[in-house]
Amino acid sequence: DGRRMLNDVLQNSRFKQDGRTIDQESSGDIYLQENIAGAAEIRKFDSVVDYTPLMVSRGPSVNGKLDSPEDLRRVERMRHPELVKRFKKTRNRIRFTRRIGGDEGKAASWVAPDSWYIIGPFPNPWRSQIETSFPPELEIDRDAVYDVGNGRTVSWQYTRTQSLGVIPPNMKDHAIYYAYTEIQCAEPTDCWLAIGSDDYSKVWVNGTLVWSGAKDEKEWIPTEGFRRVHLDKGVNRFLVRLENGINGCEFSVLIALD
Repeated sequence: DGRRMLNDVLQNSRFKQDGRTIDQESSGDIYLQENIAGAAEIRKFDSVVDYTPLMVSRGPSVNGKLDSPEDLRRVERMRHPELVKRFKKTRNRIRFTRRIGGDEGKAASWVAPDSWYIIGPFPNPWRSQIETSFPPELEIDRDAVYDVGNGRTVSWQYTRTQSLGVIPPNMKDHAIYYAYTEIQCAEPTDCWLAIGSDDYSKVWVNGTLVWSGAKDEKEWIPTEGFRRVHLDKGVNRFLVRLENGINGCEFSVLIALD
């Protein structure tokens, strides 16, 4: 079922690996091998990707209906420029909250989490640990304290924010940070995420890796990429891995409500 749904999603999409374009059927197989089997990071798709079928199929139960064929065709037609244009028109209607649904969603086009737990810096000298999995990727223990060498330890710090771009505390060059938050949904929903980071980042939603950004050292842009994801009723867990090369770092995760 997962292979069938992913191959449907990959219709008219381009899957690239090591500079080569791979046919849709084989790209679906590679994706399943790397993600359902629990292997390496997501490869580079187009900048607009629908993860709804994968997230629903991996859940213990189906919490919402899959998109209709008409919805899937609409998703395929929407590409990065259209979503960027939509964001620019509605960015003045961002609500900082961690609740979706009911009164929390009124008069807002986007939700940005208003609080995060952030931990770091984990060492990444000259980007040598850019793909190393540090403890937060294995478990979220907000009481944990980790030894990062040279007599230093790191622990989770609670951070409230009303800024679109989230800046980690204790910012250092050549370092890795993790940010964790929970979004409460009144009902199951399928929605767009707008993701951006300075520099390289990854994003997991409910344990599914939905974003692996460009590894360039770059400026933060809130519309760097878009992902369409499924959020369950109740608590939804977001984990961001953020790299700082030099001269500061920040990230953003926005949830579209309409």
